Order: sequence, then C-alpha cells, then structure tokens
Amino acid sequence: MELMTILWLFFIIVNWINLSQSLNFYLRVKGGKWGKKIEHILGLISISLGILTLILGTIILNEEYEFYHTIGAFTYTLFSILCFIVDYWKKIEFRNPKQLKILVPFLIFYYYSLLMMTISLRELGIFPWILTSIFLFAQLGIAFYAGKHGKG
Repeated sequence: MELMTILWLFFIIVNWINLSQSLNFYLRVKGGKWGKKIEHILGLISISLGILTLILGTIILNEEYEFYHTIGAFTYTLFSILCFIVDYWKKIEFRNPKQLKILVPFLIFYYYSLLMMTISLRELGIFPWILTSIFLFAQLGIAFYAGKHGKG
C-alpha cells in the first residue's frame, strides 16, 4: 500500500476520533440519557479503530517506510486495548473520582498517539495538517470544558 494512501487513512481516523470525542465530551455535560447511548457507540467505534491503526502500522513496517509513521498508530492501538479493558470489560471508573494510576497512562497514550499521527500528516500538505491540528486542539478544549463541569 502506498504511503500517501496510508496517511489519508490516518487523516480520516484522527479526524474521526477528534470530532467524535469532541462530541462525547460535550455529551457528557449536555447530553442527558441519549447522550450516554451516543457516547457509548462513538466510544466503541473509536476503540475499534485501534485494530485499523495496528494494521496500518504493520503495513508501514513491512513496506519499510519511515518508522516515525508507526509510533502514533501503535500507541493508539495500545490506548484502544487499555480503553477496552478499563471502560468496557472491567468497567472501572477512573475519571470521577480520579484514579491517577489509570488516568495518566490513559491520557498519555491517547493524546500522544493523536499528536504523533497528526505530525505524520504533514506530508499530505499544509491544509490537511492544519485542519487536523485545529480539530485536535478543539477536542482538547472541549475535554477541559467537560472537566470543568466534573465530567472529564
């Protein structure tokens, strides 16, 4: 698979995650009963993207493209596994009240993976890279908004 095709897939993945998680953070504050259902579905879709990032990262390694393209992909896969275990399998509440031993790795894997995938998009050109960066920082802002309302 051509590197540019993989990068466009990363573009779609990262922006899906940024936009869907922005909506999730908003729904935690303003969503009510329906918000929980939508948040659950969007969360499962975002977690399942970890499988796709694993596949794309493996393709990058096999095709011997630059290694830095894989860092975000594999880190997101690790985040997806952690998220599935904590949020869906064991159903551990770690946001409220905060359990830093879970929250800190969760946030590091999540935002580091998105940042690294965003950085690798610079090869697509300035517009896709800036758009993705705006969505990433907007999501971070909405996450702080949710946190301020005790719903982080």
